[in-house]
Amino acid sequence: MTLHEHAIVRGVLLGHAGSMVVDPGTDPAEPAAGTARPGARRAVDALRAAGLPVGAVAERPAADHRVESLVGPLDAWFAGTGGPADEATVRQAASALGIVPAELVVIGDGGPEMRAARAAGAAGILVPSDGTRDDGVDDADVVVPSLLDAVALVLHMVRRAAPRAVDSR
Repeated sequence: MTLHEHAIVRGVLLGHAGSMVVDPGTDPAEPAAGTARPGARRAVDALRAAGLPVGAVAERPAADHRVESLVGPLDAWFAGTGGPADEATVRQAASALGIVPAELVVIGDGGPEMRAARAAGAAGILVPSDGTRDDGVDDADVVVPSLLDAVALVLHMVRRAAPRAVDSR
């Protein structure tokens, strides 16, 4: 399912490395490395303000406390079993967030996350980072320049699907 075929968005799964955090480091014993990507805190705050559950996927689950200190609280963390994200992780995340995969948008910076989203029936928005390869761009439903742009697109989809009040006067 592509982003444009999604009728309803009820949750978001964010990638950790490259998506929310710049240079998370490569030492699994040092999850505190890295800094928030520009606009990451505002992006997470906007999703939460819209009432959307927000999960994150990381290859190193120990990263969660450091990332949340940078971007704010997240509803759930998921360990990517086959890398940064795979189909099973996306399905698990949707279930844990109380939604079906077709109601989930995955925002990440690589091809594995975009392929996982598609395989699970979720939509994928790619926010390229320095580590993004061409296959990530090819596999994404949509490519946007920043995490804030990705969140703006998600919020537009939420507003578009919201029932409108009818004035019956």
